Amino acid sequence: MKFNKQHLIELIQYSNLLASEGKSLFKTDPEKNRQFIKSMVVISDGIYWENRQNFLNLLEKFLDGKIDGEEFTSSFFKIWRSNRDLARVYAKDIKLIQDFQFNPKTIGFSSLTAQLFSVCDSFVLVENEKDLEYLNEVGGLDEDSLRYFVKKYYLEMKEYD
Repeated sequence: MKFNKQHLIELIQYSNLLASEGKSLFKTDPEKNRQFIKSMVVISDGIYWENRQNFLNLLEKFLDGKIDGEEFTSSFFKIWRSNRDLARVYAKDIKLIQDFQFNPKTIGFSSLTAQLFSVCDSFVLVENEKDLEYLNEVGGLDEDSLRYFVKKYYLEMKEYD
């Protein structure tokens, strides 16, 4: 993967200029928007990877039975969203991009967390028969199924350590 920091800075400047004119990069120049998104995935990979220990610690607590599925998913969403929000700040801040250090080891990490986000979003807390009916109706995941997927993603995330 090749990452061109200067090109991303130019894309941010262009995007910011368009925004000041009430226009969007997406509508004005779809190809440059695609390049921008591709570069921002690299930034997101770095941001999420920098917080990998927070993710791993949380996954371990759940796998070890120290927290339940509800606490796990709530905490996971909180960590994930804080990283997403930081990536959004980077998308507009040239100074942050200038200071960003590309690390090829990070490639794909944000995708893993996004996949786990989808798994967590499918979790249904089952406390009674009505919850169980809802789980079956929507095709969600109960706590045992959630744990199965968390273990899978935990092993994949450990490879980034």
